[in-house]
Amino acid sequence: NISPRGAYEQVGKRLVAGFVADLVWAPTTRFEARVGWQHVFKNEITDDTNPAIIGRMHGRHVRDFFTLFGRYTFDPKGRFAGFSANLGFEYRGKQVREYPSFNSGQPTYFDAFWNSDAALRYTKRIDGRDYTVGLNLKNLAGRKVPVGYQPNTAEAFYYSTDRECYLSFGVKF
Repeated sequence: NISPRGAYEQVGKRLVAGFVADLVWAPTTRFEARVGWQHVFKNEITDDTNPAIIGRMHGRHVRDFFTLFGRYTFDPKGRFAGFSANLGFEYRGKQVREYPSFNSGQPTYFDAFWNSDAALRYTKRIDGRDYTVGLNLKNLAGRKVPVGYQPNTAEAFYYSTDRECYLSFGVKF
């Protein structure tokens, strides 16, 4: 179905079955590791105003998604007191494209990919509040991955930025 903006939208029902598992390991107060896995067994349109798409996979479906994240906080009495470092990786399995690309009945896919992010942060307690400044690096691999749909264009998808580097600031009350 086509919305007033020209984008395809699901108006029926979809059946999704799978699981999400997360494991957090924190052997000390200064180190933490997280592992996550999502697996979808079934992602099927079960009802729609367009009967031709009933039984098909829903667009943008990712069967497997895996994450690994680590954070290390430096010794609060050491030379790098207040600093912490983060590093994260993610894997996305191949992804079904939107409906317009497989009206023939055969889905087409975006390729699977790995990506990573990193950050270095400094936190200081002042007057009972924690102030944090961070240098954040996103998409270290510089991969352009599909993040959205733009209808009625030659390339129907828009993609993430190559790489991002930005500063962040936070206050914890």
